[in-house]
Amino acid sequence: ISSYFMSLRQCIVLDRWCDTGTERGWCFWDFLHSSFVIYLAIMITLKFLQTCFTSPGVALPNKDNKNDEVNASSIRWRASEGRGGIACCNPAFSPEEEEKLVSLYGEQKKNIVENDCADLRPSNRFTYCSKCQIWRPPRCHHCSACNRCILQMDHHCPWVNNCIGYNNLRLFFTMLTFLLVACYYAISMTIVPFYELVKEDLKHGISMNFFGLALYQELYSIFYKAGDYSKRHEGEEVPKSVLWIKVVFVIVVTAGCAISFLWSYHFRLLCAALTTIDHQATLTQKRNQLLQKLRGNAPTTKYDNLRSSVNPFSQKGWRKNVHQILGPNLWYNLIPSIGKQKILPPYLPKDDF
Repeated sequence: ISSYFMSLRQCIVLDRWCDTGTERGWCFWDFLHSSFVIYLAIMITLKFLQTCFTSPGVALPNKDNKNDEVNASSIRWRASEGRGGIACCNPAFSPEEEEKLVSLYGEQKKNIVENDCADLRPSNRFTYCSKCQIWRPPRCHHCSACNRCILQMDHHCPWVNNCIGYNNLRLFFTMLTFLLVACYYAISMTIVPFYELVKEDLKHGISMNFFGLALYQELYSIFYKAGDYSKRHEGEEVPKSVLWIKVVFVIVVTAGCAISFLWSYHFRLLCAALTTIDHQATLTQKRNQLLQKLRGNAPTTKYDNLRSSVNPFSQKGWRKNVHQILGPNLWYNLIPSIGKQKILPPYLPKDDF
């Protein structure tokens, strides 16, 4: 947002799409782009902070647990221990809210199939955590980074200093979505000016490299020859907007590629009602089954052929799986709200799959 208002707004929006006079009046395109940039900045910052400070959902140790070390670690969550928050700002801790969420799993425990189908992946049975010394709900895993059992744990994200679980997976995914939109928006705004600048450099004898792209040569000229950059065009001083366009374009292209891969990966998991841990376990299982097949070993149980194709937590439809995480009203995620969205109860499989 700083690069936009410091330089890009002037050299791209005002000079190209608005009047070129010295005294500029009200311009619709300037208002539209400036408003959208501010909106993206607010949403990205808000979703990032909410992801940091929102509890992922934790299965707390029992109050009668005699392990003082375990009980002491669950009294307060500190940002320095990777349990959410930023720097010295610790996240809020409400044992009542955590116990209420875990109780939802207990109320639906009757829906869990008590038969050999527990071999399905992900598992649909309660498991015991030897570190927290508690029985934890299905898809609840112990995080070694923050030393807690996280409900529907996806992964521990060091970028937000928190685990991504049932409560904040929606916030994490919407943050990625706004980051991706911001990168694509910045690319669409700078790709034409960047192409024109590279084309102009070619006229002055600057050769292209790296499979015909002048991208990395421009970076070399900007960062390593900063003193000579303004004298490259026969003594003519190059405006700072040229540097801004080239640097911003390189950054947003690189970040956009990385975030696109990450967003598509998590969206695929949302549609399949899987977490990152579930997906990794499924891949490991498929690999083991493939090795057994290559070695000529027969399946050990009749469910081994089903585990790779049946997910007991899927609601037989990608739309229902997406709504389960993102909420019943998807448009709510576009509003800069600090209130809590209605989260659907944890989905546990019934005996109809």
